[in-house]
Amino acid sequence: MPWFKMLSNQDFFSTLSMSIFKTWTDFHNRLNLIFHSIVAVTMLPFVWLFLEIDGNGREGVIDDTFVVVLFLLVCTSLTGTAFMYKKKQLEEVKNKPHLRTKLESYLHVLIVNYALLEGAALFATLAFYLTANYIFVVAYIFILFLFSLSRPNLERASRELFLSKDEREILANREEIVK
Repeated sequence: MPWFKMLSNQDFFSTLSMSIFKTWTDFHNRLNLIFHSIVAVTMLPFVWLFLEIDGNGREGVIDDTFVVVLFLLVCTSLTGTAFMYKKKQLEEVKNKPHLRTKLESYLHVLIVNYALLEGAALFATLAFYLTANYIFVVAYIFILFLFSLSRPNLERASRELFLSKDEREILANREEIVK
């Protein structure tokens, strides 16, 4: 199955379904693990590459201003797509009838959002490798900043899902999520 179909296929995320989560704590721990793993995956190659280019004075393979601008556009497009996707999908998720289905869908939306941001970060790393232009260091740091703004927590989930007072209390009190 192609990767772009997997991202839109709910079965792909069945291994991450809410059936394994009984409380908000379980859900939050799983989401945090995914979030921090994605951030770490992008950071390792970037740090190695930055040290390699900065320490050894390595020059880029491509020295064309047009290509640099094109790479910046792709990086910006991926980042913008991540936020447009999240905004559009959250409109559908907040209308789900049950707390469990809201959280399952929310997890799906966040994973795709994080994957798109990770794609932008990896593309910035690749562009930095090819051009050795420090504008991509700035782009990468900006993407990390956006990651930090989207770090999962109860307040954000409640706000983005428009949870009722009862639903918020279930999560805040770490009660079992029945439906």
